[in-house]
Amino acid sequence: MIDPKLVVTQVKQGNYPSDWDIYRGEGNYGCAIACWIGAVGIGLFCVAVWASSGISPGIYFLLGFILCVGMALVYTRKAASTDQSVLAILPIEVVQYDAHDPENIGWLYYPNIDRIELAQETRIEGFDGDINSRTYYWLDIYCGDGTYLKWWINSCFGDTASIGKKIIAAYNYHWRQNSFFHL
Repeated sequence: MIDPKLVVTQVKQGNYPSDWDIYRGEGNYGCAIACWIGAVGIGLFCVAVWASSGISPGIYFLLGFILCVGMALVYTRKAASTDQSVLAILPIEVVQYDAHDPENIGWLYYPNIDRIELAQETRIEGFDGDINSRTYYWLDIYCGDGTYLKWWINSCFGDTASIGKKIIAAYNYHWRQNSFFHL
């Protein structure tokens, strides 16, 4: 087993073997951009009111501006942190690092696992004639010592079903390559 923290460090430094399949988090900057646009809009409105009439735009606009700037900073930081998240599929294990919780690094070590299955759940919600559905994917992990683990793949890495299938394929490849040791 390779130390999961070492894996994350190597990936962040760009110094890792070519047989590692690396996924990096994709930050969602949409909310941050919307807040920045709102802050600029409110700021420009306040300046226009003050410049044209000489009247202060008022405390409510100032508070709205401050709120938009604060929210924009929070969302920008969150999106930038997500960009630092890493999922690495190695020949012998998988490491998942969530930059929002840097002390909690998830990993799966193939030799300890008896079976991996891709699982899913679809949730259907309706409101006022509109129906929405969302499908969630995770890995069911059955270990050699009899334990079961429901292992989530962070959606910031992209298509969780596709990534789950790649992890299963890497696990199966590992066992085919090493099956003569386990007869």
